[in-house]
Amino acid sequence: MNRSKTFEELQQDVYAYLDGELETSDMDSYDELLKNDQRAQEFVDEIIVFESELKSLELADGIEPPEDSWDKFQSRLQEDQMNLDIQLPDVGVMDSLRGHLSSNWMMYGLAAAASLTLLIQSPQSNLDRTISTEKISQLAGKIDKKVASEPNGLANLEAPEMRVSYDVELNSEVVARIDDGARAKEAGRKIEKSDRLDDLPALEKVLINEAELNAMVTIEVNGAKWAIDKFPVTNREYGEFVRQTGHQPPFHWEGSNYRSADEAGLKPVTYVSFMDAKLFCEWEKKRLPKQSEWELAAGSEAGKKYPWGDSFSAKYANTREAGIGLVDVGSFPNNVSPYGVYDMSGNVRQWIDQDFSDGSTSLFAKPGQHKMMKGGSFMDPADKASISYSISGDKETIYGNTGIRCVSDRG
Repeated sequence: MNRSKTFEELQQDVYAYLDGELETSDMDSYDELLKNDQRAQEFVDEIIVFESELKSLELADGIEPPEDSWDKFQSRLQEDQMNLDIQLPDVGVMDSLRGHLSSNWMMYGLAAAASLTLLIQSPQSNLDRTISTEKISQLAGKIDKKVASEPNGLANLEAPEMRVSYDVELNSEVVARIDDGARAKEAGRKIEKSDRLDDLPALEKVLINEAELNAMVTIEVNGAKWAIDKFPVTNREYGEFVRQTGHQPPFHWEGSNYRSADEAGLKPVTYVSFMDAKLFCEWEKKRLPKQSEWELAAGSEAGKKYPWGDSFSAKYANTREAGIGLVDVGSFPNNVSPYGVYDMSGNVRQWIDQDFSDGSTSLFAKPGQHKMMKGGSFMDPADKASISYSISGDKETIYGNTGIRCVSDRG
């Protein structure tokens, strides 16, 4: 019988586990640990989300980075939750290294090949230490074969073009291809047949016009009357806010133009911090919801796990199990609460105006710094998309799977 794995062992092996590099018995033991230890599952999910956000970035030339982009990235890596004791080099140092590599690539290649030869060869005399062009070509592997056959082969070689780019534009197609479900399968997890792609809805969107985008659903309980957005805030709506106020746009837009990330503008806005979300709602003369309000609008009074009922299916909500990335609001017609509020489960998490301070369900929650997020997302497993589940989010961090939904006290 396999020995049970501990959370401490998981912390050491988490990347090998996610990449499926462990023995089958060890993979099975860690699968069992995740089923029974919520803390371990939280830890793995945090790692998966962070890796997915990094992998979704596609660098390109021609766009200058924000002035503080490198500092922000360095700060992100050095957060307590990453447990890293490193200091990343200044961007100027990286540029200098790149320049040296670009101009001296051939010299470095020859030196590497020479060093490799000296290590694996036992010369009988000093004459044996002569390294032929042919032998360098064979050992280095990276130098063109014509080095050995042409006398001027080295002179004719062109240095590879090396470019450095700090462009932070996010290709919307890359985002749409993010599939943590595939990564989970590599790690030995199983996705039920009912959650296969062929069971997804045809994505025949709920018909959305301008009125629908700004529509609110009125809720009245125990004499209290208020309203909540029918759909999460879209890029199109947030774009109007950016244009009218001059507020900083999401980093993957082209200035105030969202079309590079979302041509139609009907996907939920993402990469917005808690304060971005709060300021947007205030601009609309609304506010962010409280936990109790959000859960009520999602259908908590019905006593069900999800807005539509207790049974989960990928045809009902865009979670990790669907594996299709971010989609337009209203793309899952069955994802509607008893009050008529759409997309309360999956696609994007939604900021809640409330601290997340329950350390028993989050490794990294800090009262005052971490805010609550609800609803789960296309990166999260189905359980995180349930009505009662709350997620911790740093209020100063932007997430590629977190958006906005506002409420109004006017009802």
